[in-house]
Amino acid sequence: MLAYRSHAARYILPFLGDGKVADVSAADVRAFRQYVRTVSPNASQATQQRVFATLRVFLRDCWADNLIAIDPTLAQRSRRQKSNTGISSPKVRPWEPEQLRRVIEWVYEQGERLAPVVAFASLSGLRRGELAGLRWVDVDVARRRLIVAQQYIQVGADLIVGAPKTASGEQRTVDLTLVAVDVHTRVQTRQEAERAEWRDAYQEFGLVFAREDGRPIAPEMLTKGFTRLVKRFNAAQETPLTRVPVIRLHDLRHAQASLMLAADVDTSIVSKRLGHAGIAITSDTYQHLIGTAGARAAQAAADVLGFNFPTVR
Repeated sequence: MLAYRSHAARYILPFLGDGKVADVSAADVRAFRQYVRTVSPNASQATQQRVFATLRVFLRDCWADNLIAIDPTLAQRSRRQKSNTGISSPKVRPWEPEQLRRVIEWVYEQGERLAPVVAFASLSGLRRGELAGLRWVDVDVARRRLIVAQQYIQVGADLIVGAPKTASGEQRTVDLTLVAVDVHTRVQTRQEAERAEWRDAYQEFGLVFAREDGRPIAPEMLTKGFTRLVKRFNAAQETPLTRVPVIRLHDLRHAQASLMLAADVDTSIVSKRLGHAGIAITSDTYQHLIGTAGARAAQAAADVLGFNFPTVR
């Protein structure tokens, strides 16, 4: 948060001057990059990117709170997407359900601290920043659902609280299974014990997935921790046949999508659950999986009709 305030005081507020945030345009966003270089000509590329990321988070939050009608940073993202036209997106290859089940069972058996994160990510489809930013107040156990209200964004060594990663920056509701609710309850029990152990040293951030002393877990730590777990799982296997591909934590989100599509869940529902900007993104990302789901749905529809054609001789 200190970096956020420093960037705002040194760059953002002077750049905006007496102007209104609602008047900031895509051209202004482009000009801001040059402004940062002018103010700090010796700043590294990494520092410049962190400052710009702060502006992006600020504008996205303003958009999420309906303080501005349009997020001007979207225009830049749209141009980058258009520049990639013609380049096919790599096919998502999530774990098979059996592989996912074995990994989750193993991390729990090993007593791994990240075990609930792995399970919850697979069952909810949340992004790593959303997992890191999930709060207890955002989870309604009685109704078996949660609200994705914020995420942690890692800018260098700093953590910034931002709006969910959707084109509109809006919150979204994610329904929970009984298994996900059980994961939530187990984490709550463990956290209560840690709070009692740390006593006054415990830092209350109200987060579901936190460090032992209550502090936030950086999204990058979740990613690296998950990679280590997968490699340890493979090292513990007696035969190469039971090993699994080393995937990213983010790919557990794809696993959730593939499971829903395998169950013939409508693509629009999958898109909404994952927080995609539109159904087109979901269709493009999971096109090869949607095709098989569509075939099963077509066969199921034919089965309902109950045609019994005579055998052709």
